Amino acid sequence: MRKIPLFAIDRSVKQIEDAVLTEWGELLRRGRFIGGKAVETFEEEFANYIGISDCVCVGNGTDALILTLRALGIKPGDEVIVPDFTFIATATAVVLAGGIPVLSDVESSSLNLSPSVLEAHISDKTVGVIVVHLYGNPANMKEINRVAKKYGLFVIEDAAQAHGAALDNIKVGNFSDAATWSFYPTKNLGASGDGGAVTSNDSELISKVRSLANHGRKTHFFHEVIGCNSRLDALEAAFLRKHLKLLDKENSMRRSIAEKYEKVLKNYEKVNLLEKLPSSTHAFHLFTFKIDPLFRDRFKNYMASKGIEVGIYYPLPLHKQRALKEFSQKVYAPNSSEAARSVVSLPVFPYMTIDELDYIVNALEHFFSNEV
Repeated sequence: MRKIPLFAIDRSVKQIEDAVLTEWGELLRRGRFIGGKAVETFEEEFANYIGISDCVCVGNGTDALILTLRALGIKPGDEVIVPDFTFIATATAVVLAGGIPVLSDVESSSLNLSPSVLEAHISDKTVGVIVVHLYGNPANMKEINRVAKKYGLFVIEDAAQAHGAALDNIKVGNFSDAATWSFYPTKNLGASGDGGAVTSNDSELISKVRSLANHGRKTHFFHEVIGCNSRLDALEAAFLRKHLKLLDKENSMRRSIAEKYEKVLKNYEKVNLLEKLPSSTHAFHLFTFKIDPLFRDRFKNYMASKGIEVGIYYPLPLHKQRALKEFSQKVYAPNSSEAARSVVSLPVFPYMTIDELDYIVNALEHFFSNEV
C-alpha cells in the first residue's frame, strides 16, 4: 500500500540540497555560526520579500511573539485579545510576556478572528490584539484594524502559517505594528531546525526586539534591559535564503492542489469548505475543511486505510486546554468549539505528484459517495 504523508519536507529540501551544502561548507570553514553576514543577508532578503523595512531573526516563532509583546511595552495585568482557535503559543506568549490572554471566538466561515466579536472583548485593560492568519488564510485585517484604531490597540500579525499569503496583492505582515514568523521545518518557509523572525516598519520596535533577543544589549558587554538568548544561527539563515527563492513557486503548487480538492469537496453536503476573502491570496500551509463531526473519525480511518495521512488542527480550542484554565472561566466560543470537532487537513505539500493527487482525490470521492 502506498503512503502519502501530511508533510513531505524532504521534497523541498531536495531542490536546494546542493546549494545549501555548498554554503554550509563555507560557513563551517569560516567558523562563524551565530549571527554574521548570513543572518543579516537573510533578514534583508526576507524583509524585501514581505515588502517591509525591517526584520530581526530570533530563535523560534514563540520567542518572536514574546519579544514583540515586550518591545511593545506590555505590563502585568495588560490584556491582549487572541483567537480561541489556534496553536497555543499565540496565547501562552502573552502569559510569558506578563500579560493576560483574552480568548475570542473565531468566524465559523474562515476560523480566523472575528472582527464583530473582537470589540465585545475590549475592556479598559486591553492594550492589543494578536491576529492569526490560520492555515495561511489571511484574516480580515481591514475590519480588525478599524476596531483596533478606534480603541488605541496595538496589532500583531501571527503569520507563522502564512509566508507569502496576501491581501490585495500586499503580503501579510504589512497590516500591523509588527508581524511574527516561524521557520519550523513544516512551515511554507521552513528551516532545517527552529527559527523565527519579527518584521515591522517601526525601526525602533525592531531595535528593541534585537536587543531583547541578545541579552538586552546593544554593545557587547553593556546590558540596558533584561533580555534573553534567542538568535538564529548562520546555518539556518543560509538554508532559509535558499528556500526563500522557492517560496512563491511552492505556494503556487499548494494552491493548485487545494483547487483540485475544493472542486471535489464542494459537491458533498457533509463538507464545509473554509471561506477566503475575495481580495486574499491563501498560502495553504494546511488544506483544512470541516466535516460533519459524526463522520470525522470514520473519514480519518478510511484515509489511513488507503495510506493517506490526514491531520486535526486543532482537536481542542484554547479555552479547553488545561494550561489556560486560569484564563478560560468566562469564555463563550461556540464557533471555536465546533471547529475543534469538525476540522480535518489533507496533504498539500509541494512536489506532490499527479499520481498521488489523483489517488487522494479518488479516495475522497469514494468516501463521500459511498461511506457517508
